[in-house]
Amino acid sequence: MRTIGSQKRETLAEAEYELIGIFNGDAGTIAVVRPIHEKHGKTELWVKNDDFAGYVMEINGVGYAFICSI
Repeated sequence: MRTIGSQKRETLAEAEYELIGIFNGDAGTIAVVRPIHEKHGKTELWVKNDDFAGYVMEINGVGYAFICSI
């Protein structure tokens, strides 16, 4: 995990997640991901927020902040 200022940043591979899809809408750009070890487990939504001060998951070089599990 890298630290950039007040941001902690991990790639999908480092976090052991897989990308299901990226969707653009009124709420912004949303990534749908899930842990690679949970094929039938939780799915999570992350919103594109490259300037978030905290933990972000890096997807295609851009930071995404956690929204919720579904």
